[in-house]
Amino acid sequence: MDVTKTLELFNSKVRPAELSTSEIGVRDGAAFWKVSPLDDPDEYAVVWTPGDRWFALDVSGGYSYDYFEEDIPDDEAEVLIDKLMQGSRAYELRVSRVAG
Repeated sequence: MDVTKTLELFNSKVRPAELSTSEIGVRDGAAFWKVSPLDDPDEYAVVWTPGDRWFALDVSGGYSYDYFEEDIPDDEAEVLIDKLMQGSRAYELRVSRVAG
């Protein structure tokens, strides 16, 4: 998998949300999806990856989950990215409920 395929995957999985903003892009050679609550843009969860080798979920406050695998097959990379996106959504919901 590469950055372009990762961006396509992000775009296919992101759903409109009432309580958050969502941003998809490329930075430093890695695709990212960032989600933030509408009422507190300083809170965020972001999934990063160049599509292979490393995958990360970072949340505000300095917490992160990093996964490294050199030769991960595309189908396994998609499953991993989906799980990281689910973690981002869970964080988004927790922040929204605490703030609301």
